[in-house]
Amino acid sequence: MNSPFPSHAAKEAPLLRLLFQTPSDFLSRTYLLQKLSCPESTLSALLQTLTTWGYSIETHPTHGIRLLQRSFSLHLDEVRTQLPLDFTWSLFHLNETQSTMDFIKREGLQGAPHGTLVIANTQTAGRGRHGRIWSSRPELGLYLSLLLRPDFPVDSYSRLTIIAAVSTLQTAERLTHLDLQIKWPNDLMIEKRKLAGILTESHLDQFQNPFAILGLGINLTHQSTDFPEELQTKASSLLIESNQIIRRADFLVDWIQTFQKNLSRPFNEMIELWKLKCLNLGQSILVNTAQGPIQGTALDLESNGTLLLRDDHGKIHSILSGIVDL
Repeated sequence: MNSPFPSHAAKEAPLLRLLFQTPSDFLSRTYLLQKLSCPESTLSALLQTLTTWGYSIETHPTHGIRLLQRSFSLHLDEVRTQLPLDFTWSLFHLNETQSTMDFIKREGLQGAPHGTLVIANTQTAGRGRHGRIWSSRPELGLYLSLLLRPDFPVDSYSRLTIIAAVSTLQTAERLTHLDLQIKWPNDLMIEKRKLAGILTESHLDQFQNPFAILGLGINLTHQSTDFPEELQTKASSLLIESNQIIRRADFLVDWIQTFQKNLSRPFNEMIELWKLKCLNLGQSILVNTAQGPIQGTALDLESNGTLLLRDDHGKIHSILSGIVDL
């Protein structure tokens, strides 16, 4: 996988881990040199690199060194320091790509392992469900795709959308204290404005082994004018809604840990959490499906993630995929 960014923990990561362990406290240069097992010249070079990356670091002649402010830019070395030491996923960071979904699909077809995750600063042709375009302004949102090889059947891969939606909502609410909702099947909403979208695909690799790709795009620090004009009344961001700047690194770390935890929980628990936050259930909705539009009342969510809808003639439909018009 070609990337202009380091694909494995670089030498800056141990220094970052030390600085993060004691935020705002000074660490002596002697202590850092001992912990890093490096000469003074190497420590100075590492500090200069972190400053170039956007970290604000204070150096005092007697007190030592401390971290004043973290970088707004995304650096995987920082992300790795915030994850457990036994974390095994492979993280990759691209400055620009057409689509993270297409990028990681190519890796999956060649046999890339479970937990291969790619993040892009921007996408030139980001896509959502049914071929829709996802606006991916540089560094304002988190745009990622994750390759998964779950231990459940391919015909149950749709549950990944439910797990990801609940995980994204939980992370967003935890970081902002907003009250958010989910629109079936894959959108994170606030007051009928879209904050995030999720896309799940399934494929067979060159060895005929199935795998899933989970795509997530969430608007973090967009202002209204950062969206295309036609989306300015339909889309929003965590910054607009909470007046808080949520860094991509902070969202990513929380989301990874939340998703991993939820992936191992009984799926019926995910269904119940999803139902509590679904804005569609009990409502009259129009679902555009491949077979045509269906108007009716959303009744429930089945164990495989399909929506049960009763149409205006009383017929019950099980809908696995579609677009809901509010």
